Order: sequence, then C-alpha cells, then structure tokens
Amino acid sequence: IALQRALCTSSPSSPSSPPPPPSASFEGVDADEPGRAAMLRKLQYRSGQRGFLELDLMLGAWARDNLHDLSRAELEQYASVLEEEVPDVFKWLTGQEEPPERMASNEVFVRVLRHVAKKHEVLDRNGARTPGGAEWLRGWSDLQTGTRYPGNQ
Repeated sequence: IALQRALCTSSPSSPSSPPPPPSASFEGVDADEPGRAAMLRKLQYRSGQRGFLELDLMLGAWARDNLHDLSRAELEQYASVLEEEVPDVFKWLTGQEEPPERMASNEVFVRVLRHVAKKHEVLDRNGARTPGGAEWLRGWSDLQTGTRYPGNQ
C-alpha cells in the first residue's frame, strides 16, 4: 500500500493520469496552423510505440529531435512512413532490404534512413557489431546476403 501511495499522487479511488513526457511538449508550435500540435503529439507517440523495440528506439529518437522542424507536408510524408508494416520499415532502415520506390522518393524517410545509417557507423567504429563474412551457422555466410551492413543480422 505504501508503494501504491508513493506511485499515485491522488487517492486510490480516483485514478490519475501521468504527466506527459518532456518529449511530448511542443511549446512554440505555430498556433496559426490548426491541428499541428495534435498531429505532432500523435506522430511522436506512434514513433515510439511501434511494438518493435529496436524500431521504437530508432524512430522515437528521430521524431523527438526532428518533428517540430517539419512542415505540414513533411509531417504527412512522415505519417506515411508510419503507415508501413513495422518489419518492412525495420529492414529498410537497417539495410537488410532496399526500400521500395515510394519510400526511396519520400524525403523524410531518406532523412530518417541517413540518421539511422549515421548511428550504425558509430556502432561499427566502436566494435559493437559482428564482423561480416564469418560462417556462423551451418555454412551460411552473411557476405552472401548482399546487405548494405555486413554482419550477423
């Protein structure tokens, strides 16, 4: 009971909603554009709640740092990225598959792709990825996959 009281600021009979995370604050959003703040909150939430932890981390971090700078048209392009199937977006962003033309021509997707590639370069330099070319499972070599990022993925 003491733990429950510590976690809840109100009485147990009236549930309280947690305060919004700092990343959901969009102070300075142009009030002249109707619905922009709501759209930013929705996209921020959807970016970090994909149901695929690795993708949640990639998209959530990018959205937190970049959404507020995007125009309405760019926000709609980003929304179209979030409409894609989660495993497909993950494969495109990690270089396991080439993105289809509709994504390759999406300027916002290309920005996200560059952001993720830059993060992967840092991981590669720090030795956090398995080196490519090793036969590691019944004779299968990851160099035969033709992926952009060699390594056991």
